[in-house]
Amino acid sequence: MSTYTDCYGWERGHDSHMPNFLSHKKDGPDSFDATDALSIAEMPKNFSYPIFNLPVDQRGEIDDNGNPRPWKMIVTSPNMVWIPDFSADPLNVCVRSDGRFFTADYTLWPQWFFPGTYYYPFVLRKPLTPGAMENHPYKLAWYDMKRSDFIPEKGSISNDIGRLRPDLADALIDMRRGLCQKIKDMKAKATVHPHLFREIFHCERGMVLSSVTLRCAPQSYPHTLINLTTFQRYFLETLACYDYLNDWRFRDSDPQERTAVDLNIVGTVTPDVEVAQNFFQQGVPVWLVRPPSRVLYSVTTVHTQVTPRSPVSMELESKVEPWAAVIHNGPPSVTRNRACQSIRSYNIKLGHAAYYQPETELIPEALPLVPPSYYQPETELIPEALPLVPPSLAFFPSGSFDNRPSSSSSSSRMITATQIPATSQSRNVSKQGTQANKAKVTVSKHSPIARQNNINRDKFYVSKSQWEPPVIAAWSSALASVDCAETNAVQHVDRDLLRGYLFPDPFLFTKAEGSNGRSSIYMLAWLATRAKWMEWLIDNQDDVKRYPRPQ
Repeated sequence: MSTYTDCYGWERGHDSHMPNFLSHKKDGPDSFDATDALSIAEMPKNFSYPIFNLPVDQRGEIDDNGNPRPWKMIVTSPNMVWIPDFSADPLNVCVRSDGRFFTADYTLWPQWFFPGTYYYPFVLRKPLTPGAMENHPYKLAWYDMKRSDFIPEKGSISNDIGRLRPDLADALIDMRRGLCQKIKDMKAKATVHPHLFREIFHCERGMVLSSVTLRCAPQSYPHTLINLTTFQRYFLETLACYDYLNDWRFRDSDPQERTAVDLNIVGTVTPDVEVAQNFFQQGVPVWLVRPPSRVLYSVTTVHTQVTPRSPVSMELESKVEPWAAVIHNGPPSVTRNRACQSIRSYNIKLGHAAYYQPETELIPEALPLVPPSYYQPETELIPEALPLVPPSLAFFPSGSFDNRPSSSSSSSRMITATQIPATSQSRNVSKQGTQANKAKVTVSKHSPIARQNNINRDKFYVSKSQWEPPVIAAWSSALASVDCAETNAVQHVDRDLLRGYLFPDPFLFTKAEGSNGRSSIYMLAWLATRAKWMEWLIDNQDDVKRYPRPQ
């Protein structure tokens, strides 16, 4: 096979243009630093996203010898003998069928380094040595949930509501308690500034909440799977924070000393040479990404050329389930690093009826969007004695009572006096002559559309019904302090998913003398309604069944 030397000094195939990174030592002093390569590889394709602070070589250029200039990114590692295929990392971040996040999961794949997630390189990795997992104290942190681990809830209408196997949930809680005790002991020593405890306390709280949910809260199988992997990520993240505060932050980056690499942690990837050098001296697995123009033959020591390992060869699950939604779409950042811990219930689509809206139902979101400035209409002729169209009429498009925009959307709409309610008799009668000449009101192109809110004002007042339990003073005081101004009301974009009988009314938890009996009746009524509502929630049929809905 004929070869040629590219403009950066590397040998390449004449037909394939694939590089041949020959083993050699660089010119100059005999030293080995982060820019040298214990292993080196060229990415098989370009990245699916731009990298901050990483220059890019243009594709399609020709050098002085008539050969194409290399443009694919080159990855080197000064302390690792294998290189992940970082070009296989997709732009979208979404959960996979194993409950994890493919290459965006920081417990499985090295993430791009950012100071905001400084502890990610120290996340404990899954043991790769055969038999090492059996006796590992944290083996459940990488446990893959099986369908047999999901125990259906007794008495449930649907078989898809259940919990994690009790013995497995208890083992996770024991593992969590051991780590929490270590954190408590470290804090008692008072050797760490409180400012450094922010991340570890945040992760610890998430770990505790996830473990309690797994043990106590019946859920669907996808939600249980997501909660388990969320706990595993929080546990490994908390452990990484603990290891950093207890060990890694004391390791100095001495240029004269090279610490042996720790193969028990995930490591990191970066385009910054200085960051790579610091991690290399501390013994942290690190991969340095550079364009070909920054990797010159004469200044790079090469030991071994390797083939990039794809995520499939690393046993990462790549299948995306139908119920999974994209939770992040963007280039590497701190937000993207944390995206896999930001999944919420609305990212798991189980066939909620809100996704199937009948044509005969009026949906405010389906109406044309009107900027706030148009809520004060610009009118040509407005009688002083005649009010504008009230919200009850302005909200509905003329001749349309479904969720489709009105077909009669002309540049201006004429509203006659017969469409407007009669005015008060206390108006000044001296202006009636002028008003008679203004029988029609010409409204501008953007007619006023009042926002419809679903505020139940009765919730903010003490009920006077004899059938409800007496109200305690604390509850009455809290209700009195509520500001009922409509300007404070926020319509959540996913309110149709969040509303319902999944949780009881908080009024049921208020206790007063003599109210326990009636509170129990209310609680039983809620339990009876909740089962039917849960069946409606997880129904995957296209038809909308008229199950009970909240007010």
